Amino acid sequence: MWGKWVAKIREPNKRTRLWLGSFATADEAALAYDKVARRLYGPDAFLNLPHLRGRVMTQLWLGLV
Repeated sequence: MWGKWVAKIREPNKRTRLWLGSFATADEAALAYDKVARRLYGPDAFLNLPHLRGRVMTQLWLGLV
């Protein structure tokens, strides 16, 4: 089933994009992007929701959200 919002991210030093999926809400897509951006680009990654860097991102890393 397809969601209304999709998330993709460019791989470091490549022209290709990674498909992250389709999501029901913009927030879900943004969080998916942010999670992968942190993995690929580290703590200096440009995020969609930078104000959620703290607790929510930690919960995402632990798989609690």
